[in-house]
Amino acid sequence: LDIVDRTDGNVAGIDLNCGCPQAIARKGRYGAFLMEDDPHLVGDVLSRLRQTLPHNVGVSAKIRLPIDETMLQDRIQRLVESGVDLITVHGRNLKENKTKVREANWDAIALATRIAREHSGNEDFPVVANGGIEYGSDVDKCLQHTGASAVMSSESLLENPA
Repeated sequence: LDIVDRTDGNVAGIDLNCGCPQAIARKGRYGAFLMEDDPHLVGDVLSRLRQTLPHNVGVSAKIRLPIDETMLQDRIQRLVESGVDLITVHGRNLKENKTKVREANWDAIALATRIAREHSGNEDFPVVANGGIEYGSDVDKCLQHTGASAVMSSESLLENPA
């Protein structure tokens, strides 16, 4: 990894997006498809990033909920063990999208937040909730419901930030 050298050290962090559900990600076996197919490889990649990059360069990962809900604990623990500094959890699985499944599963994001904090031993371990944010007022509701550190939003909130 010579990214730090090639950018003269101007890298704040690297995020591995294991949440992309697009068809191109299926074809290329990356994003949410890689996480579903081989979470061990994702953990290995993140561990290698953390071991290789200077400690002032953050390492984070964005994931979707696993299709098999019983895998959530293992998946979050594996991410924490890889050494990531932050985890973003999208509240839908690979088979769900916001058109078919309006609501994001904030209960599962809350569980992921608890698991990350318990497993890391850090009650403030940063977890970002993603999904189900349509209005500005949803941000506070999501934070209260999930206990997450922050919220990531996309189209809906950008269309109507009020």
